[in-house]
Amino acid sequence: MSAKTNTKIHGYKYTIYDRLRKLPYEEYEVAMTFLPEQIGITKGTFRNWIYLKADEKTELPSGAILKLATFFECEPIDLFAYPFDAQKFAENWNEAKAINNQSNLNFQS
Repeated sequence: MSAKTNTKIHGYKYTIYDRLRKLPYEEYEVAMTFLPEQIGITKGTFRNWIYLKADEKTELPSGAILKLATFFECEPIDLFAYPFDAQKFAENWNEAKAINNQSNLNFQS
């Protein structure tokens, strides 16, 4: 079972939990101190990040994602448990532009 699949069962926003669990115990113990230090956060904050639920608004900083991806030897996008819907984003953007254009036309009339 892939990390993404396991994480979806838990409902976590990121795959950090499952990636850490795959480490040998000794490496896991070191990682739980090493990663927060390297990212520049407390252990408590790191624990909070591990267990972030998909519906929470908190987002990890891009620098932290890059460091975690380097540590786990994966692409940054692989740390997200739920895929980014580029098509939906583009549709929302086009809708926002259309609304803005319509508002500007109404304002100028």
